[in-house]
Amino acid sequence: MVTTGAETIGTAAAARRLSISEGRVRQLADAGVLPFTRSPHGRLFDVGDVDVLIAERKRTRREGRR
Repeated sequence: MVTTGAETIGTAAAARRLSISEGRVRQLADAGVLPFTRSPHGRLFDVGDVDVLIAERKRTRREGRR
């Protein structure tokens, strides 16, 4: 969950950080995989939550190679 005072980024920045499309970021958010808050300017994602998802994706890829 996004915490108050945490560093947040928008959908485009989250997409760049994750190396996926903005549409995919929105899908992950809608599915509850990537927590977000809404602002008047769109969705905001906690950088820490994005980084956790990056780490999970890397771990999953490594495990898939075994």
